[in-house]
Amino acid sequence: MDVDKDLVEGGWFTNNYSELSRLIKTKWLVGDYDPGDVLIVSIYTFHGSLRNNSDMLRFTCDVRFRPESDSIDNRWIVDNPIAYRD
Repeated sequence: MDVDKDLVEGGWFTNNYSELSRLIKTKWLVGDYDPGDVLIVSIYTFHGSLRNNSDMLRFTCDVRFRPESDSIDNRWIVDNPIAYRD
């Protein structure tokens, strides 16, 4: 499954984690994170977070690395990538 290649509207598969668990036949693993913690996942890892209901700012950073020998994924180097469209 690929949100961009499959042109999934809104840029996500669902906001219902139970529905997604049934769809991909797996369960969600959860963790307890503190400010300053870092979570690193593979590009093939379904991941997400719940709504931030606190009065604290949540900051995320998406950094991608690839071997120089791999081709460039053109979906991410255009002016208006699919995943970031309104």
